[in-house]
Amino acid sequence: MHQVVSVAEIFLAICQYVHDDDDYPSLAVLARSCRTFYPIAVEVLWRCLENMIPIFRLLPADAWRFKEHSLPFPSNGTIRVYDLQRRLNASDFTAIMQYAPLVKQIGFRRGSRQYSQWLRYETDMIPSRALNALVKSLPAPTLFPSIHTLDWSFRSLHICRQDYDDERAETTWDNACLCIGPQLRKVVVDAMLYDDEDEVSEQSLTNFLTRIGNNCPQLTEIDIKVSPDISDLVFPVTEWVSSLKNRLARLRRLCCNEIPLTESALCHLGGSTTLTELNFALTASAAEYWIGAALQSSIQANFPVLRQLHIFTEDSTALLRFMEHTGFPQAETISVYSLESSDGSGITTLFNSVQLRLSPLKVTDLDIELGDSSEVSQDQEDILARECIVRPHHLHTLLAFRQLRRLHLCGNWSVDYDDALMEQLAVAWPQIEDLGLTSRSYPWGADEVQTSWRSLQSFATHCPRLEKLEIPFMASGYTGPPATTNSPAQPQLPKIDRLKVSWIIIDGPVSEAAAFLEEILPNLKMFDLGEYNDAEQKRRWYNVRKQYYPMFKDYAFPKFVALLYIGGMEHNGARHLGVKCTDSSEVVRGSHMK
Repeated sequence: MHQVVSVAEIFLAICQYVHDDDDYPSLAVLARSCRTFYPIAVEVLWRCLENMIPIFRLLPADAWRFKEHSLPFPSNGTIRVYDLQRRLNASDFTAIMQYAPLVKQIGFRRGSRQYSQWLRYETDMIPSRALNALVKSLPAPTLFPSIHTLDWSFRSLHICRQDYDDERAETTWDNACLCIGPQLRKVVVDAMLYDDEDEVSEQSLTNFLTRIGNNCPQLTEIDIKVSPDISDLVFPVTEWVSSLKNRLARLRRLCCNEIPLTESALCHLGGSTTLTELNFALTASAAEYWIGAALQSSIQANFPVLRQLHIFTEDSTALLRFMEHTGFPQAETISVYSLESSDGSGITTLFNSVQLRLSPLKVTDLDIELGDSSEVSQDQEDILARECIVRPHHLHTLLAFRQLRRLHLCGNWSVDYDDALMEQLAVAWPQIEDLGLTSRSYPWGADEVQTSWRSLQSFATHCPRLEKLEIPFMASGYTGPPATTNSPAQPQLPKIDRLKVSWIIIDGPVSEAAAFLEEILPNLKMFDLGEYNDAEQKRRWYNVRKQYYPMFKDYAFPKFVALLYIGGMEHNGARHLGVKCTDSSEVVRGSHMK
């Protein structure tokens, strides 16, 4: 039997499509004009609120007011500040009691069609005293009984401040407590814009986190964003995370970003059988405490069900020791970033740990970066003195990871690659889509880059899904078919139709480079060149593009796009096609449902 779609599912898909397109007026029209659409359209309208203003506007018209204030230059716009103008009673909450239970999410709408990278909010504000008065008069135990996601970030804070009355408002974290409900499953706390003049912010944030731990037993995701420069807030957050083990039995995702975990917190999380994603900052003391515990208990030395791991650290030794003594049998995505570089033995330890502590059948995404881009250790002489070189035997430890789709290795090291190694990698990773094997020691030495066109040909032959390739090689030399490798899989025909490449150095005739590209990548429709610091290489690649891709200028965007990044400047023909992006109309959802 085949699957069918019900009429209700069709209506829901229509309403969701209109909502995702930010066309709130049309969705409100559907709710008002069609009885069949009404319940579904209303549910979609109220499912996600960007702030609490729509709820506030559900009060009777004589209960609230707003004042318009002019925004300073360069905005030159106006902003509405809402407030109460009389005491509230139970009869004022009839509409709120009808629509507040429909709210499932409060906060940023991340990843929408028109605003995939920008966080977007209404600009109106509600003072803290007005929100507190509303909740205190509420004839129900909680304002949002069905809320499952609370994203208390910048605009959530902003709408609750009393900036335009020049009075100190109650702290925004107290306002966040007003949104907590028994069904809450995901919390995003953004304290990046901490006001250090507010003496009670630290205690208020701690109270907010404590209430989450005590009153939200179904919480599964926590994402905390606190700047590491704000040490006063980092400490209470870290201490609170340490106690999560005993409070949140269902915790699956914990993102502390650059917040360091205490020794006890790391050990508690290590024994979790529910945690599938962990993002945190690793300190030397936490790593040593973890290693000591690992020597006593093999259970604590593993994250048994972890799927994604992201580690930030300022100490490469701590990172290497942690990776050496920790197992991740189910990990699929691993990302480690150290501000400090390592030496040759450290690189060997790191690759051996990856080989021994990760499952080759599970890992699909591996990102390793050692050393900050501004670090003095990226100097070539210093790198050679530390014997910090990524050699073929290091990459041989990764050949068994045949499920890799993304691999990025970058650091303040030197590289020792050749065509034979690149061919081995191409044969071993048929699923690879994004491959970066680079160093920050550019420009490379005369004998350092030993790869040629043959490397690109190997990837074009064996990796049909490849979209991005960042490896240093010379666009010259051997142009015949790649040497055969003992592999059970037969070489595949080139199917790559889009490719972004970086670090290719043309040291031969431009015409030969263009002809060879056309031979090994006949289906290519998009060719994006990485950033070059060499003016001569920019010129040569520009000429290759003119010879190999003259047809691109005849196609309309976005079917075929030819991009050329030259020295950080983007030359994109689509910019001149007259495409105009406009923001859709804003609608205060509460006003449509009154």
